[in-house]
Amino acid sequence: MNIREYLEQGYRLDEEINCKIEQLDVLNALAEDKDQRLILELRYLCMATWPEIAAKLNYSSRRIQQIHKDALKKYR
Repeated sequence: MNIREYLEQGYRLDEEINCKIEQLDVLNALAEDKDQRLILELRYLCMATWPEIAAKLNYSSRRIQQIHKDALKKYR
């Protein structure tokens, strides 16, 4: 890999990081509480499934989806 390729890779990584930061800002603005923020982050940034999120937070999948729905109401 030459210096140009390293720089291009660095710029791409920087853009990806900035994109993730912007996504976190949007998710934080949507969510009213800690659980909502965490569910949105796990679902949309970590690409976790409903069962994975439920297991991690010790809630039922149905409850996770209700919290998710409540968080998105602010957006609609």
